[in-house]
This record gives sequence, structure tokens and C-alpha cells, in this order.
Amino acid sequence: MNFRPRAVRRILFAMFIAAAVLVLDGSPVQALPTTARLAQLHHRQWTIEHGAPADVWALDQGPDGYLWLGTGAGLYRFDGSEFERIEPEGGDRFPSIDITALYAAPSGDIWLGYSPGGISRLRHGVLENFEVDNSAATWMVLRIVEDQKGTVWAATDRGLMRFDGSAWEIVGEAWSYTGQSATWVDVAQDGSLWVADGEGIVYLEPGATQFKALPVRAGRAVFAEGPDGTLWVLDSYHGLFAISVDSRELLHEQRGETPAKRFDPNYMMVDKDGAVWGSDLTRGGIFRIANPSDVQGAGPDAFLSAVETFTLADGLSSNISVPLLEDGEGQVWAGTNLGLDSLSRQFFVTEPRVPATSRYGYSALFSPHGDYILDSTTLYRLSPDRDITTVAAMPPQLTNGMTDSKGTVWVGTRQGLWRYSSGPAFTQVDLPEGAENLRVGPLAEDREGNIWVIIRRLGVFRLVGGRWDRVSLPAEVLDAIPNSLFADPRGAIWLGLRDGRLLMIDGVKRQLFNAAAGLDIGEVLGVYNVAGHLHAVGAFGIARLEGDRFRTLSSKQIAAANGVTGLARTEDGQVWMNTISGVVRLSEEELDRAFKDPGYRPGLELFTARDGLPGVAQQSTLQTVNLSADGRIWFITNHGLAWHDLSYEVIAPSLTPVRLKSLSANGTVLEPTEGMILPANTTRLSLSYQALNLVSPDRTQFRYMLGGADERWVEVDTARVIQFSNLKPGDYTIRIEASSEPGTWLGPTTELTFRIPPTFIQSPWFVLTCAAVLLCLGFIGYLYHLRQVAERIKTRMEERLNERERIARELHDTLLQGFQGLVLRFQSVLDKLPSGSENRDALEAALERADDVLQEGRDKVRRLRSGSDPVDLIAVLKATVANILGDQLPWYIETEGVPRSVYAQVAEEIAPFCGEAAANALQHAHASELRLHINFGKLRLEISVIDDGIGMPADVMAKGSLDGHYGLVGLRERACKLGGDMDITNNRPSGTAVCLRLPAKTAYTRHGE
Repeated sequence: MNFRPRAVRRILFAMFIAAAVLVLDGSPVQALPTTARLAQLHHRQWTIEHGAPADVWALDQGPDGYLWLGTGAGLYRFDGSEFERIEPEGGDRFPSIDITALYAAPSGDIWLGYSPGGISRLRHGVLENFEVDNSAATWMVLRIVEDQKGTVWAATDRGLMRFDGSAWEIVGEAWSYTGQSATWVDVAQDGSLWVADGEGIVYLEPGATQFKALPVRAGRAVFAEGPDGTLWVLDSYHGLFAISVDSRELLHEQRGETPAKRFDPNYMMVDKDGAVWGSDLTRGGIFRIANPSDVQGAGPDAFLSAVETFTLADGLSSNISVPLLEDGEGQVWAGTNLGLDSLSRQFFVTEPRVPATSRYGYSALFSPHGDYILDSTTLYRLSPDRDITTVAAMPPQLTNGMTDSKGTVWVGTRQGLWRYSSGPAFTQVDLPEGAENLRVGPLAEDREGNIWVIIRRLGVFRLVGGRWDRVSLPAEVLDAIPNSLFADPRGAIWLGLRDGRLLMIDGVKRQLFNAAAGLDIGEVLGVYNVAGHLHAVGAFGIARLEGDRFRTLSSKQIAAANGVTGLARTEDGQVWMNTISGVVRLSEEELDRAFKDPGYRPGLELFTARDGLPGVAQQSTLQTVNLSADGRIWFITNHGLAWHDLSYEVIAPSLTPVRLKSLSANGTVLEPTEGMILPANTTRLSLSYQALNLVSPDRTQFRYMLGGADERWVEVDTARVIQFSNLKPGDYTIRIEASSEPGTWLGPTTELTFRIPPTFIQSPWFVLTCAAVLLCLGFIGYLYHLRQVAERIKTRMEERLNERERIARELHDTLLQGFQGLVLRFQSVLDKLPSGSENRDALEAALERADDVLQEGRDKVRRLRSGSDPVDLIAVLKATVANILGDQLPWYIETEGVPRSVYAQVAEEIAPFCGEAAANALQHAHASELRLHINFGKLRLEISVIDDGIGMPADVMAKGSLDGHYGLVGLRERACKLGGDMDITNNRPSGTAVCLRLPAKTAYTRHGE
């Protein structure tokens, strides 16, 4: 292994590198239990393979709860899940990436010391590097602390330094400090400053300016103050010794030095329970002394015998470990050259002194006579001091066990029955005739002290006064297979049958319970008296006896209530179930309510392997939940035994607001700030965040809500990035919450408000512009349509006019010319007749009539040729209406706009339209007056015939005509023929209005424009 010279120096002085132990003010802290061995604690590690930095030389916890790591690769912050490399946002840059000292001040400042020398302060993201005396510029910084007055001190390999508020100064003779180095520095609870100077220990009284030395010789020493004010000191030659901070004296005589250095302490801390922790460069790893007062002053040999170690062989990431830290939740953290480790108390502690595998399972026999544990090979006894001792070798092939009222242990096996009272071995018990080599068990004891046993293929027997009696069973269960046996507190015996039925035997009384009696839990695996009620547990739930019936609580109400093999209640009113899904805990009140209300799903806690359980409930008829006399509750699993200390107060992880890390808008990374305005046209958004949970980061769940788009909470489990797409311009608020327990959302809520401005094409002005353009285009299209319609009508009218002119020519050139020739012929004949003759008079009369007809023909031809000539519409309508109404109905014409001439063809259609409307008013409306309104509009011509009569019936209005009459139909046909439209309305208070509307280009002649 090759090291740079600076790295060699760092390792040589690594035993002095430290991080201050910080406990968050006001947070409840429970240290790791000294009764649990280090191997029983929950160990987690983050190595370089998990993204952790290497060479973790300094640790501290900031006031916000985050861990700060000073490493050989720079400064990092840790939330329990992710390591975040910290770079200054402003100010200076780091003088070195090799950080060997770190102090997180209550103010939020982060003080950093470096292996090559130098000290920096990171304040609100801005780094400030401080200049030091040239002679101290290369001093390796080992530790930084702050006293109660806010003065910051630094221990270096060449001396002690002090920050006066603006600059660092070397502490020397002016302070009566004569040490050539400062390998350790700490501040006691009374405000005094303690320093190890390489030869001994000196201290500075609060407010004093002169150090005082203790009469103690110490090599490279480390120390820490315990909760009781004792300063515990470790050095390489004297082992562990104690100093009273109050009296400034040794609490015992210091032993002589050991010539050979047995250990080399890197770091030391005292947890909240007074246990001493340290790291050892010589032996490697970390160690703990649970009761330091037992070995104080005993020298290195006694010290080493009391040390409990945790090394690479136990799972530590590396044996090269330096800093230690106890966080606000009581976890212990260790930094190594390969990453970061933590030791924490799990809810359940696996018992390592009982093998994790047992071919024939386990049994726990806890009674007032003693607490025993059985596996396939050994009988163990649990002592009041929580020690476990081996009592005897087990008979082979365990099936069941029990402790009777006299304290005798009875064990059933696949080949017989055994009992144990004392001594090193079990004694075999004779069985009924024919039971040799048959499976024996389960076992129970009735109120008379008789032992009951099930013998496979023989039946149920009872040992009375040393004699076996067969137990008589009801006829309806003779063919059933008994597989479980239990005694209730009254001494009655309960016999479980494989088909799910349960037989109660109390003296001569026999009572059978089945599904019809409410017992519907499948195979009965246990009968227990809990909370004053008799309960049966089984494959599919739990049932409670109420009177003569059972009430079943199935897995529909408690999803984890499958494969229940153990049930118990603790003094605090909590009910515990051991199931195939894990351990369930719920209050007695919740259990009662669930039994009373079949639709109620009780609130509960489910504990699994994440909480320290080595497996799931052992599936057998043995009780798998037991309470021991030392205040623990034990659980038998399919992979060993675990216990929970009922005095252990579970501390929920401290929940802090979710911290937003970065925001990406359409791939552009931005700093998330409140009220930020994102670039226009942002449609994709990605937000990364983190939440502090050092205790159980794998249980941290998140949910979010995007206000402005979807007002619903969305749960995202453990993901720490959320993405949004298809975002539209607008104002949004992202709300994020974290939770350490599924379904429990207690806040706090982190909010980020931002705005996405619209682009021009997304703005309201663009929409209004587009709307205006569309309206214009629509209007232009409408005008174009009207023009096309007018052109089509005009074309048809021109075609009709051309046809009329052709007809006029034909009439003139043929009929009228021929008729004129005939008249001339008759005139020549007339001229030859004598004057006064009767024939002449008759012929003259005929010729006069012929002249009249000829004139009418010429008039018709003229009218045919005058279709495109301008016509005075007012005059035409006056003549038409006057001809129809005469003096029968008063009427008048009113105009609006500048009167204009219309095409004769149009007038020929308008005139009969108005005539028909006037005739209808005369005949049907019973009107007293009629008004003809003509509106010469620029875009259209409107003619309305309005009367003040009785109006038109609603059914006629709806149908559009009167049965057998076609006047209204003709009106619509004429309007359609002209390319216009008409409508009929009933006026208020009386009367009817018939309106004809024609496009201007269809009606008006150019001469009339």
C-alpha cells in the first residue's frame, strides 16, 4: 500500500482527530443500552460503494440535525441516505480537501481544520480562510471546540490556538501554556477548558487567562466528560483513569506506566449512559467500556479485559477508524478510511447466545419458577441479571415443552417424554403401553396438577398419580386428529383439532366449538388468557370467547393476522401478536373495538426484519410470545429468538422540513427559491430533495401536491426526485412532506412557489389576437360567402334575363311581326269596303281590338327586356298593397336609410311577397292597421309587413304553415329563390311581423347604389 507523505503523517496523527459530540437541545436522547452487546446493536455502513466519501477523519452534527463529515476528499453533509459534497457558494475556496478537524457551531457556522494546516469558517455558504502565524501555518489541525463564552480553540500537532473573534493566535507562555503540542482539547460542562499537551493534562478555569497543570503524566491522551461530571482519560500507558472536574483532582491513584504500549487511542467519547467509547489504532476498530468505573485506574491489562470491540470482523467498514459521534437520537457513528458506520438500538434484539437455527424449533418456558429456553440440543436458563447459562443437553427431536406448577420442565419429543428438575440431565418418563417410539406432545397441566399429553396415533392421556389414563372424548371428535393442548387459568383443558374445532374439557363437562359457534380461524395454534378474555389463535386470525360463542377477528380486519402462534399483554395495556407477517402491537382498546365492530380496522404497529426481528413467527403450537421476569418480552421466530426491553422508550426520528436541493426546468438546473420565475415555455420540471432521518432512512416516505395543477397528495415512497410534465403557464405551489411511519403525515410541510410565464403565443394577447384574426377571417369568409351567393343569384338572374330577352326577340320577330302583317292585310281589305257598310264597321272594330292585343304584346316584350332595369321599389309596393287592401284596412309605408332602386326581377318577387303578407293580415289577423317598413341597409335590404292584429297561433308558428294553406310556404320559397331569408314573429302586446331580408348585392342595382 502506497501513501503520500502527507497521508502517512495523517495516519500517524489520526488518533488525535476528533469531532465534537453534539446533542440537540431539547431533544430526548436515549443512549445505546449497555445490557445489549455491540453485536446485538443494529449496524449500518456506507462505504465508497454506496457513495460515501473515503477517509472520514472528522464528524459533527449541526444544529439542524444533519451530519457533517470532514474527509480526505473534502466536506460532506449527510441526511441518513445521501452524501452531499459541499462547495463554497462564495468567498474563498478550500485551502485543502484534506479536512482533519470539524466543528459545527450552534450558530450554524462550520469550522474546518486541515491536514496541511490552516483553519476556515463556512458561514451561510461563504467560506473565509484565516491567516495564522507563519510558524503555525503548517500545523496539522486535530480538533476544534468552542467554550461557553463563544471562544473557539484549536488543537494542533504543534500547539494550541485561540480565535479572538477576528484572527487566530498561538497560545503560549502568556497563557502559561508550555506544551509543545496540543493533542486533544475539550470543554467541560462547567465551562472549563481541558487540553492534553503530549506530556500531561492542563486546564483553564472559566474566564481565566492562565492554564494550570494537573499532577498527571499522560502520553498521547484523549478524554471526555461523562454525565456525572467525571472526566475520563485514556492514554497509551496508563489505560483508563478518571478526574473530577469539580475538584480538579484524580479520583484514584494513577497506576505506573506499562513499558509496552498495548493500545493507541485515536478518539474517545462518553455516551449519555456514561459508557466510554473509543477507537484504537493498534488493535483496530472501535471499542466500548459499558461500566468504566469498574476498571478506572486498573491499568492497561484490566482495561483491555473490560473492552468490548467492534472491528472489521464484526462488520465495521474498516479497522482504520478515527472519529466517533453520538447523535441526538443516541446513535453512535464511526468514521473510517472506507466510509461511515452507525450503531443503533433496534426495537428487537436478537439473542446471540442461542443458535439462530434449530432443526426442531424453539420453546420458551417462562414461569415464576424460572425462565427456560429450549432448542434442538440444549436447555438454557435465563438469570435475573440477563445472563444465559446452559443447563442440560436436550433429548433428541424436540416437539413441545412446558413447566408445571412445581417448576419441573417437561419435554415431549418424537421418541418419548422427558422431565427436568435439577442436575445435568433430563429423566425419561414411562409412557402408556404401545406409545414407545411415538411422537409425544403437546403438553398441559390441569388444576389438580395432572399432566396431559397427546400421543400421536394413540390419543389424549392424563398422568394421574404416576398412572396414565386415557381421556374419553365425545363421539363427534373421535375421528378428528388432536394437534394442540392448552390449559386456561381455571385449569380447564382445551384440545385443538386439526380441522379447526376446539374442545373444552373441564372435569366431566365437554363443550365443542366450531365455525357455527363463531370459531373460524382454521387450525388452532394456541389458546391464551389475555386481557381477561380467553383467546384462540390460528392460521387465519384470532378469536375471543364471549359467553358460549367465539367472536373471530380475521385477517380482513388485521391484514397481518395470519399464522398467529403467540399472544400476550403487557402491563401498559399493549397486546402483542407473533404472526407469519411479523410482530403486531396494538392497544387493548383497539383490540376490543375490533371485536365489537367487524368493519373496524384497528390502529396497530407491524414490526418486521427492519426492526431487528431475525425471522417470522415459528409456526407451531408452542407459545411464541413470552414475558420474562427481567422486564423483557420474547419472541420465537423461525430463525432464532429476539427480545424487546419494555423499559426502552422508542424515540421517533426527528422530522425536519424537507430540504429542496435542486430544480431542473427543461433540463436547465436552477437553485430552488421561493417565488422564483421559471423560463417561459417550461413544460418539464424535475425537483430533487432530501429529508433528515438518521435513525431509519429506509422508512422515510414522501408525498407531494402540485397546487395549481392537481390539488391531491401523491405518495412517492422513498423516491427523492419528482418530475412533472406538460406544465402550462401559471402560478404553482409544490408542497412536500416526509414521514418515517407509513400512513402518518404530521408535517412539517415544505413549500416552493414558482411561476411559469407564458410565451407570446401562450399569452392572453396572443389568444385575443388569434380570436380577432379568426373573427376577421370568419367575417371575411361570411362576406365572401354572401358575395358568392349574390353572384350565383345574379348569374341566375342574368340567365333568366337573357332567356327573357331571347323570348322577347322571338315574340317580336315572329308572333308580333306576323300579327302586324295580318293587321295590315286586314287594313287593306277594310280600305276596299264601302264606308258605312255593316261589314266595314265590324272589321274596324276587330282591327281596333287587334291593335290593343298588339300593344299588349309589345308591352309584354318590353317587360321581358326590362328585368335588369332599376325599379322604384316603394312605388311598386304602394301599387301592390293598394291593389290588395284598397280602403278595407288603413296602411302606410315607412322607410329607413337612403332609398335605392332594385332590380325589376327582384321587385317582381318582392311585390307578391308583400301582397301575400298584406292579404293574410286582412283575412286572418283582424288588424286595425298595417305598416310596411322598408330598411335600405348597406349590407342588406329588409322589408317588414307589420300588423296589430291577434297574432299567429303557436301551432302554426311551430309547423310553419296552416293545414291546406300554402301562403306561408310560398313566402319562404320566394325568399329562398332570392337568396334571402324570412321570419315571422308575434309582436307584443299584439300583432304579427313578417320580415324579408335580401343581400344588398342581390337586391340593389348599381344605379341605385
